[in-house]
Amino acid sequence: MRFWDDPAVREVVRQVFIALLLALLSVLGYDAAIAKPRIRRLRAQSA
Repeated sequence: MRFWDDPAVREVVRQVFIALLLALLSVLGYDAAIAKPRIRRLRAQSA
C-alpha cells in the first residue's frame, strides 16, 4: 500500500472526507429545519 505515501492521494482522500462530512451535516441541518415544523404542524392538526 505504497499509494498512501503519496501526498496527492492523501489530499484527495481528505477532500472527499470533508465533502462527505459537509453533505451529512447539511442533510441533518435540513432535517432539523424542515422536519420539526412539519411534525409540530401535524401534531397540532391531530390534537
